[in-house]
Amino acid sequence: MNREAILDHLGYGLAHVDGLRWLCEQLLAGIPIGPARIIVGNREMIARGTFAYIQNPIAESGLIYCRKLLEFLGIKLDRDGQVLYSRTSAPADGDVGIEHLGVQRVPATAIAAVPIAPEPELREACMHTLRSANKGVAHFTVDRGEQSSVPKILLCAKTVTWLVEKHVYKELQMDPPFYRVWTAG
Repeated sequence: MNREAILDHLGYGLAHVDGLRWLCEQLLAGIPIGPARIIVGNREMIARGTFAYIQNPIAESGLIYCRKLLEFLGIKLDRDGQVLYSRTSAPADGDVGIEHLGVQRVPATAIAAVPIAPEPELREACMHTLRSANKGVAHFTVDRGEQSSVPKILLCAKTVTWLVEKHVYKELQMDPPFYRVWTAG
């Protein structure tokens, strides 16, 4: 995969993480998510009386991309789901890692530098989110009584975004692409 394709895919992944972030913020704020309208250009493509039908797909794609982007950077979760660790070898055949951009792999300890929460809280949030992504993803949006996962998942989404911006775009001396399609306005 060439550099341009990798960077395009990173922007796509960040947009999914941004959707997860937006959804978590809506759920935590208790904002009822009303009717759904999807408009492309000037044409309404979908109109539904409730947004509920798209909540899980937004959550699931965001969870998967949290995992994919952390793994791209070089941060993985052990098989038991209890420890974040640094990938020490090249990505598996067919996988793409940050090294393919000529940038050094990000160690799991880099999470400590994320300035949005204490390191143990960030680490636990990322482990929780990766476990959720690995176990059939997000049914936390169906039952609003199950809110304990949402703050952790939101924190992980913010952590992933920060790590990608710092360790990919800043290292490459590039501006991140426009990916905040959910939280920008």
